[in-house]
Amino acid sequence: MDNLFRNKRILFVFSDPAGAKSLLAFSKLKKNIFNEYLILSNRHHPFFTEFDCDVNIISNDIEKLTQEIIKFKPNVIFTATSFPVGIELNCIKIAENLSNLITISFVDHWINFKARFIENEIIYFPDIILVLDSRAKEYAQKEGIPKSKLFEFENPYYSYLKLWKSKFSLDQINKIINTNKKYYLYAPEPLSNFELENKFGFDEFKVLNFIYDNLFKSNLNHKYDFILIYKCHPNQTIEYVESMIRSRCSLVEMKNITIIDDSIVNINDLIFHSIGVFGIFSNSLIESTLIGKKTAQVIPYLSDSNLNPLMDIKGIVAIKSNLDILNFVND
Repeated sequence: MDNLFRNKRILFVFSDPAGAKSLLAFSKLKKNIFNEYLILSNRHHPFFTEFDCDVNIISNDIEKLTQEIIKFKPNVIFTATSFPVGIELNCIKIAENLSNLITISFVDHWINFKARFIENEIIYFPDIILVLDSRAKEYAQKEGIPKSKLFEFENPYYSYLKLWKSKFSLDQINKIINTNKKYYLYAPEPLSNFELENKFGFDEFKVLNFIYDNLFKSNLNHKYDFILIYKCHPNQTIEYVESMIRSRCSLVEMKNITIIDDSIVNINDLIFHSIGVFGIFSNSLIESTLIGKKTAQVIPYLSDSNLNPLMDIKGIVAIKSNLDILNFVND
């Protein structure tokens, strides 16, 4: 795979945080093999500073992107993928009209492969699509992506995380999140943004209710000396999460729970100093295992295991009942 990038001019393009971390990790780990590289994104994320590289923020505008690509003259455009589609797909579309240019996209999850390359019912596949493993390759083919375009590719961010340590102490983190207690972290993906409750039978707020009820309401005789940190997904705001909790959850007084976002602290620092991590299908669960934390996928309402993209991932405990979550916390 390195030969695709060796001595080439590489243009990296991403938007969503998971894909951004993967491509930034790759650029950091492999920068010595490139001739030159340029990084473009239409969004700023606080974690950019971790990677010691320059990310150029640009609007997701076809004309401006075209000018930037023509000016840089890349041999390879390496994109992450977003769902819904965004700046990455626009760069793939632009590249179709340019010569001597290879397009490569990395899909950092096990779901929604084809949808990442469709706009207005038109498919724009890159030359090469990198997927996480053989299972992802199988799923992608079932969705209609040509086998000839698919190649397995270990997420470079996982290699990066195995060596990563937080620069903050626990006391510093506690000051940032304004608590003197230990905490569990809940870091769900924004299922409610895409109205996926009909597909899965639940969303992140129904799962929050389950976690909260078992930790803080159903077990009043347990003197748990911790709180729950709700880490907002970058595609959601604290205001949105608070309003959804008020309308959907039984957390009337919001006791023992703190809601924060990326502007307050990086999720990796929260994971590193937590007791453990709860989630649903998010990549943050895999990242938690790599950082060395006990990690739980909370899926008591999932009736079809075929819909679980994290099934059989080593180190992730599946919580399907009240007893499961109590055992997880008391372990």
